[in-house]
Amino acid sequence: MRQMILPTDIHTLDSFRRQSKEHVDRLKDSGRPEVLTVNGKPAVVVQDASAYQAQMEKLQVLEALAESVRQAESGRLKEARPAIRALLDELTAKRA
Repeated sequence: MRQMILPTDIHTLDSFRRQSKEHVDRLKDSGRPEVLTVNGKPAVVVQDASAYQAQMEKLQVLEALAESVRQAESGRLKEARPAIRALLDELTAKRA
């Protein structure tokens, strides 16, 4: 599993301001977020738009799985194949 934040992912806000093009290029090339600090403390996280979108899609799948577990635990079960097809259709519709 990838490490969440590496020391090379941490930069000052001033550095980001002064060298924004280099930072944006690095964000796009690596797909990794950067933590920007103010007065030595983490202040914001910046991320490439496509990497953010991929992260949000993964989160949607995890949320759907968590809901499925809650429904199964409460006895509201569905046949797997139609339920998976409906989930995939829903995710595909949201991407369009």
